[in-house]
Amino acid sequence: KKVQENLKINIIKVSPFLVEDDMKKLDNYFNDKKEKRIDIDKLIPVIAKFSEIKDKDKLREELENIINHRGDIFDEDRKNLAIEELFNNENVSYIEKRIEKWEEVIDEGVKILFKKGKVSMEYSEDIKFLIRNFGSYMVITKDIAIPHAESSENVYGSGVATVVLKHRVKFPGNKNVKILFFLSSKEKKDNLKIIEKILIILEKFSDKLTKVKDEKKLLNLLAEIKIEVKDNGKDKQ
Repeated sequence: KKVQENLKINIIKVSPFLVEDDMKKLDNYFNDKKEKRIDIDKLIPVIAKFSEIKDKDKLREELENIINHRGDIFDEDRKNLAIEELFNNENVSYIEKRIEKWEEVIDEGVKILFKKGKVSMEYSEDIKFLIRNFGSYMVITKDIAIPHAESSENVYGSGVATVVLKHRVKFPGNKNVKILFFLSSKEKKDNLKIIEKILIILEKFSDKLTKVKDEKKLLNLLAEIKIEVKDNGKDKQ
């Protein structure tokens, strides 16, 4: 409780496995925080008083995009794009050497986001702070973790990265981890939607991912996953 007061954040208790009820709980929380939509039709007459409107429909469309969809990355196309980026080779690191400390793995994942200009390296300390103070709740199931932290001055934009270890590393609570999906975002709700997508993918590919033993097999599997993500995106169009 003392840590919560110092951070000045709300804490929502969920299962480490993020079951359906937990996702609903999180969805309800973030839905309550959503900004109210602005009625574009009420704006247009005001604009017309001070300027000539040549194409009212086009103006309405542009205002809708600017005002009511600013920062909204939750449409299917952009969610799928974020997931595809998660499995792009340039955003993936396969580590063969044995790493003894979980903190080093966090550094490796954040380094990918740092190179992409999404975070500063201090973001690594943000994640470590949460794990040290709240435990390994980011380890969502056996072998798999989704490290991320609250939006802060150390986050510059939305980013994703994947780290796959040849040798498991032990997190606090005696939890072994082999695969880590790193997220960064300026908006807390952005991470939730991407986590939902990751969980869906893991239902089909978690066993294959945890059994990967070399970088070549990992790259082949990533290609398979990207095809699956694209196909799912087409099905929803």
